[in-house]
Amino acid sequence: MEPADARRGSAPYVRNAGACERCQRLDRDCIPSTTVRTRGTKRNTVSKSSALEEKLDDIVSLLRERNNSQHVRPTETFPTPGSSEQSPSSDSLEEARDQDLTEQELATFRERHLPDFPLVNIPLDYTAVELQRDKPTAALAVKALVTKEAVKQVVLGKKLRELLTQKILIDGERSLPLLTNGGRRAYIACFALSVVISTTMKYDAMRWSSQLESACSILYAHSEAEGDQILVALARLAKVALEAGDIYRQVSDDPDTTIHPAFSIAPLKCSLNQTKETLTPEQLQHSTVIAYLHAAEASIYELALLQPPTLLMRYCDHNLKRIEYLTGLLQTCKACTESFLAFDLSHITAPMMIMFGYSVKLCYCLLTLQMNGWDTTMARMTLDPAVCFERAIQHCENTDAALKLETGEDSIFRQAAETMRATAPQWRVPLAASMTDTPEPKTLEHQITPVDENEQRYLTGIRLVIVLGSVTLVSFLVLLDMSILGTAIPRITTEFNALPDVGWYIGAYNLTAATLQPLSGKLYTNFSNKYTYLTFTFLFELGSVVCGLATSSPTFIVGRVIAGLGAAGNFNGAFSIISSSVPLDKSPLYTGILAGFAQLGMVAGPLIGGLLTEHVSWQWCFYINLPIGGVAAVLFAFIAIPEIVEKERVSLDLIRRVVPELDLFGFALFAPAAVMFLMALQFGSGETYAWNSATIIGLLCGAGVTALIFIAWELKRGDRAMIPGGMLRKRTIWTSCVFGSALMSCSVVASNWLPTYFQAVKGEGPTLSGVHILPTILSALLFVVASGALITRQGYYLPWGVFSGVSTAIGAGLISMWTPSTSAAKWIGHQLVFGVGRGAGMQVPIVAIQNAVAPAQIPVAMAVFIFFQNFSTSIAGVVSNTIFAQTLTESILRYAPSVSPHEALKAGSGASAVRDILPAGHEGELEGLLKAYSIGLRNVFYLLAGLAVAATVVSFSMGWKDVRKKQTSPEKAQASKKGGDV
Repeated sequence: MEPADARRGSAPYVRNAGACERCQRLDRDCIPSTTVRTRGTKRNTVSKSSALEEKLDDIVSLLRERNNSQHVRPTETFPTPGSSEQSPSSDSLEEARDQDLTEQELATFRERHLPDFPLVNIPLDYTAVELQRDKPTAALAVKALVTKEAVKQVVLGKKLRELLTQKILIDGERSLPLLTNGGRRAYIACFALSVVISTTMKYDAMRWSSQLESACSILYAHSEAEGDQILVALARLAKVALEAGDIYRQVSDDPDTTIHPAFSIAPLKCSLNQTKETLTPEQLQHSTVIAYLHAAEASIYELALLQPPTLLMRYCDHNLKRIEYLTGLLQTCKACTESFLAFDLSHITAPMMIMFGYSVKLCYCLLTLQMNGWDTTMARMTLDPAVCFERAIQHCENTDAALKLETGEDSIFRQAAETMRATAPQWRVPLAASMTDTPEPKTLEHQITPVDENEQRYLTGIRLVIVLGSVTLVSFLVLLDMSILGTAIPRITTEFNALPDVGWYIGAYNLTAATLQPLSGKLYTNFSNKYTYLTFTFLFELGSVVCGLATSSPTFIVGRVIAGLGAAGNFNGAFSIISSSVPLDKSPLYTGILAGFAQLGMVAGPLIGGLLTEHVSWQWCFYINLPIGGVAAVLFAFIAIPEIVEKERVSLDLIRRVVPELDLFGFALFAPAAVMFLMALQFGSGETYAWNSATIIGLLCGAGVTALIFIAWELKRGDRAMIPGGMLRKRTIWTSCVFGSALMSCSVVASNWLPTYFQAVKGEGPTLSGVHILPTILSALLFVVASGALITRQGYYLPWGVFSGVSTAIGAGLISMWTPSTSAAKWIGHQLVFGVGRGAGMQVPIVAIQNAVAPAQIPVAMAVFIFFQNFSTSIAGVVSNTIFAQTLTESILRYAPSVSPHEALKAGSGASAVRDILPAGHEGELEGLLKAYSIGLRNVFYLLAGLAVAATVVSFSMGWKDVRKKQTSPEKAQASKKGGDV
């Protein structure tokens, strides 16, 4: 063969009279092609490759003539994505083309790109200088891939195309050394790429051959890197896709064929399943393997789109099977688009990008398919191309914004977003035409209802700040209302002479919130998030007014009940609003912000309550909710809140349909069962009745029987129940409920009893008792925000759940050792450990649940979760009060026999009230009295330590899952079961 330099001389290239360009380049006699056909003859499909090669010969001739007649202008510019004005200077152009590959660029390629699509193997000891010297084309490709500057990427891409054209078309370098792994790797990679392109473009791909089979077997057996086995897996999946594509092209090219395309689907699926069985679980989780699985499945199911031969249609009823295959195609398209939208675009591979566009195209075909029995409305509800495009546009814009922070200029993703936005109107009109009863295209544009912007876009900027700030403020007040009683209870119980009612102050609020919680989930599912949330906020504010105006303990409890009704829908609504307002991968961060500041309300409640109680009045512990909550509600009311799913307008018909779904009968069964159980605990602990009295036994029996009826009713209702059984059968859901309930019980009970230690035992006032619990406040606040940010960054919530349970258990155990003489260093350090634990795990179950269910199920799932949280805290509050009262009664008889236990329970837990119950002349028993109080608190924290241990145990079952990307494909779902069944 003539040297390349000689062929690129300055003299014009002249074709020999007796040979074509291809034969002259191959230095052989010219033999006329047998594939040449005359006009009007039937096209021979096997001649496509020969015809393409002849066209390439013509391109080669043109390229040579162009090289001999003109030169590339040094000032040639290239457009920058998103702007037609920016262009690189000639100096920057030459610099971009001539720069060598750097070690940093090679390291970036190894870390970010090579694992996802291992087409080549670059040993770890191979430097950038060596790669540039030995494989300049590969070095140029790596440099073009890793650069983030759009202009530079265009320049390097053009240079790479010119170099490849020179080598393949002009120099004739078309052979691969299959005796080396490098040659085998290139051969297999070319096949895999050509198949995925041919699957979407319907071009001829490379053929599977014995040489390719041998290359795959040898490379797999003698792999030099982990990526070699991935590459072989891609090739074997591509082989199945190629077989399906061949059938598709054969039927499409020959309308007279007698081949029934649907008859080929079952054998192809069997072949695909056999190929999947050869793959390891790790390979099935690989992003590009998943893309090729989607390509193979889509190629197989796409055969159902072809019309079967008329002859066969008369003898078989194919519709049911065809609909089954079309449904499979729809689910494959959905899985493919979700994988693309959840993937980091800066790491995206060509097959994933190609398959996203192909999936949207197939979805369009499914939505416009007219066939008896095929429901296009159902198909659109499953996967809407318009929504996919909008999400893809947002995904590209977010990636572009992140890259722009590094490079200072727009990236190719900006141009991709603009291109998708510009092309969307071209297919929306025909798509809408197929979904409406009016087929006339002229009037169609006026009939299309524009897609609501809130359904397509997440909240950003000032709107997101206002919404996040408003729901955070209200959530802060709700948790503040739960914990502010801690330092106010001694003053309230002293004023009302009602220490035995302390359990009801906590229990009435939490029990009401727990009872209404499942109903709130269904309200948010069927009605507007915005107005439902505002309604619950109004009820909470009304309850605060009643508590502030109360002049007796029963009235105060009624106010707590009303406030609990409002609190029932607060957190469920807040989490649902965040889920619909920000992308799912950002949800842990914003949930952490909300939980962090809301947690501040819980941990700062005793401090604020102490200040208000001592320097103003305890009533202001509730009046403070009015101005803050009012401002938050007003700001929130002016923002349009996105909905996870489209909801109907409020109407009588909607109310008639929703009310039966609320399971009011279940509510009527659960509420009395819970009330009777709490009353039994309250009456027994307050010495109102003996534990073996008929009243206590009757209440417990009534609670048990009613609870059994409630459980039977819920099982009968199934997923329409107040507590959906199907939801609790998911391991991630029920373990998250147990973990969150145990941790929240620890937080609420500790917040109410720690001030009692500092006031009753240490003799401090309400303000100082609030100051002394600052260690647990600050540590909890710090770790609830930090854990949210780190979960968003690292993706895994399970380590934080385990760490939280262990730290909380240790902290509760240390606090249980407090005595009247415990030093400040100890009670500060012990509170730090306890606060770190409760803060680190506060949002772990929330993140787990949000990533375990579909977006439309989040309100119901969160309602179930918060139901168990509130119910458990109400039970824990009353149980802790029972433990304290019983222990205090027994300890006083032992360590301060002159003090009446009844008087101690009636006096309250204020510093002066505790010391005033000592009879005159028995001041020496003060130490014993304080010891009795500390023993009562010790047993309360034994309870909390046990709850924390239970949380630690169940945390291991919440699943090891990366929440940064949503796993929707069957392969990922199967793989995720190994870490946790969701």
